[in-house]
Amino acid sequence: MRVQLKLDIEDEEVVQDWPIFLFPPVRRKYVLDDDLRRYLRNHFQDLYGEQLVGIAKHLTLYARCEANGIMFTSSMNRTSRTNFVTTYWTSLGSAGQFDIKPYVGTVLYFLSVSVCVHKEDKIVRRQHTLAHIQWLKPGSPVVDIESGLRTVAKTTFAKSHYPFVTPRRFVAKCATVDVGNKRLVVPVPAASFPK
Repeated sequence: MRVQLKLDIEDEEVVQDWPIFLFPPVRRKYVLDDDLRRYLRNHFQDLYGEQLVGIAKHLTLYARCEANGIMFTSSMNRTSRTNFVTTYWTSLGSAGQFDIKPYVGTVLYFLSVSVCVHKEDKIVRRQHTLAHIQWLKPGSPVVDIESGLRTVAKTTFAKSHYPFVTPRRFVAKCATVDVGNKRLVVPVPAASFPK
C-alpha cells in the first residue's frame, strides 16, 4: 500500500528507481483540447496542490512505452495488435478496508509533459510521462463462468474518468474478444509482440 501511495503522488525516489522509456512514432508540439487540458491540470493539481505553477502548452506524444519490463502500445501505433492494458486501482471500501480492482482500458497515446512547481523558494521544471486512457466499464458478471476470464462492457466511462495515468500502473497488456453478447479480456504474454 505504501508503494501505491508513493506511485499516486509520483514520489521522486520511486520515479528514479522505476524508469519509463518512450518510443516512436512521435508527434511533437501537440496541443490538447480545452477539456483534456483541464483534466491534465486537475491531475497535476492533485499531485502538487499549491506548489503547481503551470503546465507546458506543447506536449510530445509517443506511440509506445516500456514500463515494468513490458512494451505497451497505443492507438498511435498503426502496426500494433493490441493497445489494451490492465491496471489495478485501490479504493477505500465501506468497512474501512482497501479494495483492489482491475480495470481495462485502451491506450490512446503516451505523452511527455513538462510541469513547473514551487520547491524551496524556487520554480523547478519536472518532466512527467503519462498515458491517455479510455476506460472500459466492468462487465456483468465480472468473471465469465465458462471461460474463467474477466469481462468488460462494450461501453466506456465518461471522457473525464481518470483520463491520464502513469504507465507505472500498468500490470499487463491484454486483448478483448467478443463471444456472443459478452466481451472477454484475454491476457497477452509480454513476449508475444516484438519491440
